[in-house]
Amino acid sequence: MSIQLVEATTVETFLAEHPELLLIDVRDHGDHASLCLPGSMCIPLVELGASAALTEHAERPILFICQLGKRAMMAAQTVEPGVANPLYVLSGGLNACLEAGVELTRGDA
Repeated sequence: MSIQLVEATTVETFLAEHPELLLIDVRDHGDHASLCLPGSMCIPLVELGASAALTEHAERPILFICQLGKRAMMAAQTVEPGVANPLYVLSGGLNACLEAGVELTRGDA
């Protein structure tokens, strides 16, 4: 399965068309708490391998999110061999969302 990029300019439409997506923000908890995509859960990249969320939601497609897109791609590449569900990366990360005017929110601390 290949990792697909989702552009910030179309992410809101993509999310509306794919309500089953699991949104995983791989930044640290403080960054997620200050600003994130609505509905995203924070699983920092360093904790991703030990997270039960990936096995609990193994059938759901995943959109990985970070600040610039690099850590999100690393996360997708890390889990890709062990999952069969579709994997997506937010291209350009939250910075691109800010530039595109995407609605963001505060996350849970």
